[in-house]
Amino acid sequence: MVSDSKRKGSAGEAISAYRFLTNGANVYIPVQTGKRDLIVELWKGKFFGVQVKSSSKPMYEKDRKTQRYRFSFRKSAAQVYNKDSVQIFALCALDKELICFIRNDGDKVHFNISDDSFTKQLENESYATLLKGLNNDD
Repeated sequence: MVSDSKRKGSAGEAISAYRFLTNGANVYIPVQTGKRDLIVELWKGKFFGVQVKSSSKPMYEKDRKTQRYRFSFRKSAAQVYNKDSVQIFALCALDKELICFIRNDGDKVHFNISDDSFTKQLENESYATLLKGLNNDD
C-alpha cells in the first residue's frame, strides 16, 4: 500500500502538472525518481526542473493568529536542492488545490505562506513573476 506522504506528493505533482499544462507549458514526468518531480518546457527548447512540495493543510500554531503552510526545501537534513537541476519550486496547498510558484535561488531552506494569503491571485501572480524572472535569465 502507498504511504500517505507518497499519495500527497503524487497529488501535488498532478495538480502542478495540470497548472503548467493549462498555462501553455509542455510537461514531462521523469521515468526515474531523482532530483526533479517534473520537467517543464516553458518556451521552445527551454527546459526547467521542478520540485513539487505538497501540504495537505495549514499548520496550526497556538502562538500565531493565522495558520500557515510551511514548505521545506531540503532534500535531507544538510542538503538543499541544487539550482542547476531544480530551477522551480511548485508549492501546492492540496486542500485548496492552489500552487505558489517560486524560483530556486539555492539559499531558501523554508518558505511559509499564510492561509488567508494562499489564493488564486497569489497563484497567478507567482506564475507571472516566475516566468518574468526565468525569461530575464536568458
